[in-house]
Amino acid sequence: ATFRFAREFLRDRGYRLCLDGLNHHTIEFIDRNNLGVDLVKIFWTPEMPDDLQGERLQRLKEAIQTAGAARVILGRCDTPEAVKYGQSLGIVMFQGWHIDSLYNAAIKKPGDITWRQAGGRNP
Repeated sequence: ATFRFAREFLRDRGYRLCLDGLNHHTIEFIDRNNLGVDLVKIFWTPEMPDDLQGERLQRLKEAIQTAGAARVILGRCDTPEAVKYGQSLGIVMFQGWHIDSLYNAAIKKPGDITWRQAGGRNP
């Protein structure tokens, strides 16, 4: 009941909700639609490609499709390999240092400082 109250309280104020902190093992046990959250975030680990073979890989792909591939965020993407692997799973939203560096390179003008240089705060 407390979760439902908090969810509706935030929704009434225009917020979208993301269930954070999942991994490639736990996402298959979460029903995003039933919980009424807009997004789910799973964390990338370099072991994911080795850990997910055959049936386990298929179960992860099915869990991502059930959640809605456009509603899954792959977090902790610190390398291009993480993004490439997420794309192979159908994920289209990414978060992490690699994404920040791509973004900063795309928008940086002479004299600008990056998000990281600003200590994680908007300059």
